[in-house]
Amino acid sequence: TGVQTCALPIYDPRVGHIGGTDHNRGTPRGDGSYYFSRYTSIWGWATWRRAWQGYDANLADWPAVKDAGRHLALFGSDAEARHFEGVWDDIHAGVLDTWDAQWLYCNRLRGTLAIAPNWNLITNLGFHDAATHTRDTTHPFAALPLGDMAFPLRHPRHMAPDDAADLVRAQAEFLSRRSAMYRLGRRLCNRHFYGKLLRAFPVLGPMWARLRRPANAVRESP
Repeated sequence: TGVQTCALPIYDPRVGHIGGTDHNRGTPRGDGSYYFSRYTSIWGWATWRRAWQGYDANLADWPAVKDAGRHLALFGSDAEARHFEGVWDDIHAGVLDTWDAQWLYCNRLRGTLAIAPNWNLITNLGFHDAATHTRDTTHPFAALPLGDMAFPLRHPRHMAPDDAADLVRAQAEFLSRRSAMYRLGRRLCNRHFYGKLLRAFPVLGPMWARLRRPANAVRESP
């Protein structure tokens, strides 16, 4: 997405997502009340019917996108693109149980941007031992301090993703150079990791899927 003039972005089809979380920990970006990001942060978010159309939880077209190398230009750095290449590989193969990475894929492939506030409006209270994903209470995104959004809003002068802000978020979330033991600990704390292991076996995989699916479950399109 090139640099373009920004005005009333909620009505602009170039915007596909509005988020309430600022992952830059209080460092303002740009000259507005919010900035544009490539990342669709799902802690306190909203979208439109027009943006949700085309969402595919199974990423049916991912092999063609990957073969063409289209994903390599979807992020601000090669490291970010390579990370999500692995994530989308796992989703398409059915070994990763998630939904938000597909929403990111949907927006990135269409080139739509996300809005992120310059003052954090959401704190995820789910960082604890009983959580599915967020069990690491030392994670940099745990217990984010809340801020206030001043009105009237100040719209950014230009509509373009903030590469620096996106990289800060990526480094904290998945590009961190933490020790191998730390990364292994985080992996073992994620319950979906065990499901991924089980689904890798021809016999145990289908059994795991049947156990997870309620008897009266009906698959619906998003």
